Amino acid sequence: MRVSLRRLSYLIAFLPAAADARVVQIRIDHREPVLHGKSFGAVGAYEKLTGTIEFALNPSLPQNAGIVDLGLAPRSSLGEVEFSADFYLLKPADVSRGNGRLLYEVGNRGSKGMLRTFQKGGPSQDPTTQSDFGDGLLMRQGYSLLWMGWQWDVPDGRMRMNMPIASDHGAPITGLVRGNFILDARSGTAPLADRGHKSYPVADAKSADAFMTVRDATIAPPQRIPREKWHFVDDSTVALEGGFEPGRIYDVVYRARDPRVVGTGLVGTRDLISFLKYSDAGNPLRGIRFAYGWGVSQSGRLLRHFLYEGFNEDEQGRQVFDGVIDEVGGAGRGSFNHRFAQASRDAEEFFNFLYPADMFPFTDGPETDPETGQTDALLAKAEARHVAPKLFHILSNSEYFNRSGSLVHTDPAGHRDLEPPAGTRIYVIASGPHFFGAFPTEQAANLAAPLNPINRNLVVRALLQALDAWVTEGIAPPPSQLPHISDGTLTTREKAGWPKSPFPTAGLDNLPAGLRSEVARWHRRFRAAAYRQAVCLTRSRRGRKWQCAGGHPAACGGRSDCYLQRMELSGAWNRRNRSIRGRSGLVFSVRSQPRGTGSAGGFTVVHRRALREPRSVCRKSSFSGAKVGRESLPAAGRCSRRDRFCSSPIRLGRTP
Repeated sequence: MRVSLRRLSYLIAFLPAAADARVVQIRIDHREPVLHGKSFGAVGAYEKLTGTIEFALNPSLPQNAGIVDLGLAPRSSLGEVEFSADFYLLKPADVSRGNGRLLYEVGNRGSKGMLRTFQKGGPSQDPTTQSDFGDGLLMRQGYSLLWMGWQWDVPDGRMRMNMPIASDHGAPITGLVRGNFILDARSGTAPLADRGHKSYPVADAKSADAFMTVRDATIAPPQRIPREKWHFVDDSTVALEGGFEPGRIYDVVYRARDPRVVGTGLVGTRDLISFLKYSDAGNPLRGIRFAYGWGVSQSGRLLRHFLYEGFNEDEQGRQVFDGVIDEVGGAGRGSFNHRFAQASRDAEEFFNFLYPADMFPFTDGPETDPETGQTDALLAKAEARHVAPKLFHILSNSEYFNRSGSLVHTDPAGHRDLEPPAGTRIYVIASGPHFFGAFPTEQAANLAAPLNPINRNLVVRALLQALDAWVTEGIAPPPSQLPHISDGTLTTREKAGWPKSPFPTAGLDNLPAGLRSEVARWHRRFRAAAYRQAVCLTRSRRGRKWQCAGGHPAACGGRSDCYLQRMELSGAWNRRNRSIRGRSGLVFSVRSQPRGTGSAGGFTVVHRRALREPRSVCRKSSFSGAKVGRESLPAAGRCSRRDRFCSSPIRLGRTP
């Protein structure tokens, strides 16, 4: 039976402000059973709760001193700063039957992705159907799953936080803000904010101080556009006489007003998780003993920022997150705690140019900036206060090219490897992309080439189980899997062996805009095709082969037991074997080549069915019609040359 409380919100938690209250109240606007009361194994039924969380902060406490402009926010009669946020919770109907674990997703720009990653569910932002919940892995294990809005400026319809506005004793505060955009097609107007987000309001639309520039490369000299040729349409849009040209980089610098206290997104995360872990009165999740934070890309960077700023300690000095998974956050943090911060901006290769993202320190352990001489660490404050969580960093190849990923485990100059602290693991998904696409591949909207389909969700799903065992039972997870400078698996771009592009990469400024855009498009397509990384397999003394960390042709330093492979993802039917075609017809085809030879090896075919288990991957090798010796078999184990297929499991985290 569905129970709706949209009209009748009620209070389930109210803590006196005279104490050290952070969460003032949780208002539930809607409550209903998940899938009409379906039982998730021994845990039983789940329920969905949505509503609003109200916070209050004491600006004078030292744990809140790092929140920029908190002292300039409006105060209540109790002298506290108040703000609120949307929340969304999936929990066991009988919390005593849960496993005492809370998994909190830092929503990427107000969205939800946890069910898709950990339960093979759908992309719904309000899951209601069986397909939305997938296989129910986390729910069958008894996890409580939580989301909260932490940005004020997300597009309508997403989870948001109502952040306070800083002022100078009631007078508006103004400051310079930069809007940056690059369009795919000619348009008369353009947005000031990023990807549908809200922008800071313009203080004076007629001001002569505002200016617009255009350039054709990231660090090319900008050209000013005369002020009379452009104007503000409203607080979020600008217009240009004659229209904006596609493929060119535009910046608008203007004086904005009413900065939000953006750091409340960090402290709100701290206080909500702390409340659910440690409070009894009115807590809908009484009995939670362990809390894990997970974030992808922007959200992973927020968790890195959260830890660096010292917010894993609550106002009573207690640890907030017991474990954190930073997925494809690279070495970045972000615009999460300064005046007029734009949290969505992320300093990409082809848009959001030159916004602060990759900032020292980069490593969890101590490192020294060679330019300033400063020594610092991402976990310096947490370690000093004894509240450091167990921490997983998961990197794809993309972070090494566009998010300074190598700085997570090297010195800032890139001269030597740095060993991560004992409580940290770093896992690199060789050949994996930042954002993966469908398999078989299909053309993606607004992209010149299909997205790389190498899906890392099964790895992440398995690593959550490893993190939980580490936190709760002290069972060490698999050792870090990453490339190293010392053995040549991490190298400079010049030594990586990339093919030379047949398209020009410089001098495009002399071409007409339309032709320049077309040449750049074809160049990006070539780069996407050349992006298929080498994957290295090594053979241990027991005759097994294992995938090395890293992913460039120099991997493994040329050892004789190393095999290079080019990953080719095929959507075609395997016409040579009807047994595979009858099961799914879709396979991963990997061509193997013994290192140092020009001859091709066999093909490894990974059946989709083999990718269902989170703790093992089954590789199946076909040798029909191929002249392949046993020494060049890319799969683990040995097969007769007459065998069409053989299979053996490769356990995650195993090393030679």
